[in-house]
Amino acid sequence: MDFQVVNKKNTHNYSGAASVTQGNTTNSTWDSSSGKQVDNSRNSNTYNGGDHFSGGAVNGNVTGQKVEIHNILHRGAPSPEQKTTPEEKFREGISLRAVRSALYNAPERGDPPKCHPRTRLAIQGSLNPWPAQLTGGSVRLLLGWTGTGKTTIAQTMAEYWAQQGWLVLSFFFSRLDEDRCSTDRFAGTILHQLLQSRDIDVSIEKLAPFTIPRVSWSNVIDVLRSALPLSAPVVVVIDGLDECRNHKEQQKLLRDILGSVDELGPSIKILICCRPERHLENVLDDFASKLGPPESYRMDLGQSAEDNKDIRTFLQLSFDRLCEKRRKDETMSIMDRLWPSQEEIEVLVDRASGQFIFAAIVVDLVD
Repeated sequence: MDFQVVNKKNTHNYSGAASVTQGNTTNSTWDSSSGKQVDNSRNSNTYNGGDHFSGGAVNGNVTGQKVEIHNILHRGAPSPEQKTTPEEKFREGISLRAVRSALYNAPERGDPPKCHPRTRLAIQGSLNPWPAQLTGGSVRLLLGWTGTGKTTIAQTMAEYWAQQGWLVLSFFFSRLDEDRCSTDRFAGTILHQLLQSRDIDVSIEKLAPFTIPRVSWSNVIDVLRSALPLSAPVVVVIDGLDECRNHKEQQKLLRDILGSVDELGPSIKILICCRPERHLENVLDDFASKLGPPESYRMDLGQSAEDNKDIRTFLQLSFDRLCEKRRKDETMSIMDRLWPSQEEIEVLVDRASGQFIFAAIVVDLVD
């Protein structure tokens, strides 16, 4: 595009059907080094035909009274190659709205804790093969109060299942993160992960007319079902549902998920980790007949001898490692007797009351 300013009046060589509305502000200064007058003009040109550019400062090289204008951006109509379909816009919008910090492998979450290799063996033994099993139900609930290790187990399982080559869709809620303390962007984030996967072929035709704010869990189910039958399991890991600040949101999402159980194939599994809050237990009660016996779908942490056994193992191994490290750097004298004693370990196990976080803090404090 060529523009010329001659005698401080614009002559526009513009190729197109749009008419031109001009508005100029002239600010002339005298350049004593060259002995010439410099014209610093500003243009604001509107092309009345649908195209508009906001012309800020116009930079030019002055020769006599002729100013050659450069670097003018004209936003014309997009070429056919640049046009996007409603489906492409929808995919882009979903990607922009996804909460990437909620994923199990999100860099924003740092290096989240995982189960010690010699603890939680019973739970891992039950969950490890579950996604590939044709029986065993589509939903599992891992319930426990604060500090019982729900998030640690969820993280461990998500990483293990991903290592098996299975597609893991995840959302780790957190009341400390404004993007992760609500269910508003949950479905969109799960859907984004699903659309980004190259492992399965999905269709989003049922989501037309592709209205992004209306994405819901039922939409996720529609897209998942479009890929059936699946050649490999798909696992949805939801941690910290109780971290949502709104109890009604928690209940609605849990109802939506449990209500979709009949629509899920045997290769689609959902793991939900949360506290056994009364309002969530009420929802579970409503779906009791559909879910079957509690022992078939729920695992309660902090209430069994197995939990105490895991905490005892964790304490013993952690103190062994701590003592060995201190002896090597000579900050701890070598003791003939075991330290801490087995009796002292049992006191700590008893005081932990099934909470792994208590045992972990004790080890960190002593260290």
